[in-house]
Amino acid sequence: GKVNAHYGRDPIVKIYTTITDRYAPLHQTVIAGTAGEAVHALDGILGHDSGVDVAALHVDGGGVSDIVFAIMHLLGLDFEPRIPRLSDRRLYAFEPRARYGRLAPLFGQRLDVDLIRAHWGDIGRVVCAMRDRTVTPSLILKKLSAYRQQNSLAAALREVGR
Repeated sequence: GKVNAHYGRDPIVKIYTTITDRYAPLHQTVIAGTAGEAVHALDGILGHDSGVDVAALHVDGGGVSDIVFAIMHLLGLDFEPRIPRLSDRRLYAFEPRARYGRLAPLFGQRLDVDLIRAHWGDIGRVVCAMRDRTVTPSLILKKLSAYRQQNSLAAALREVGR
């Protein structure tokens, strides 16, 4: 089917590995070459069977997404990604951007507090299911992200992550 232009025309698979700060592997999973890495970044820290207490997740540019920011925050973990094209990113707030004076050009649209409130219970249930290993993060996040325009829970998670 689809072929990732970054890796050439031949279909490939990637082995996504989560390692500790001492380079010990915690978790590995095979993903399609065309798959985004962001939804798999959480699998390693929530799905490993070692005694390692993970406090932070560092990822390269492929592991960055607003939803991963949200999930990490709601789990009480630090998310420290390398953000590609940082100059293209925007800050978000509940107040109008005009309130920030000279910093206003750095802000995108206002956060939708009503959307977050409407889905807060569902967000909590999704995070608990991931934490308790009822469902793998990659599975639920792929399902939530599949229909970006139609899934208001995914939109609410993105708002929290912003």
